[in-house]
Amino acid sequence: MTKNELRARLRAKREAMSVFDVESAAVNLAEWMYRLPVPVRSGGTIGSYLPIGSEPGSDAMLDALVDRYRSEGIRKV
Repeated sequence: MTKNELRARLRAKREAMSVFDVESAAVNLAEWMYRLPVPVRSGGTIGSYLPIGSEPGSDAMLDALVDRYRSEGIRKV
């Protein structure tokens, strides 16, 4: 399977998700951010994304990430 075929397959699966499934995935991603087992140094950088189209997630996952590492001085920019 080529990379483009894999992307098309994943996109089709995402687009077939119900609104409930998309919201459930967003909640799961936000909860996972609270349990993220990665140490971050003060002043460190964490890369993330905001979903577009049918991608799962929400800004709640970024809020969870910031909240999880707030004591390390992490902030959202």
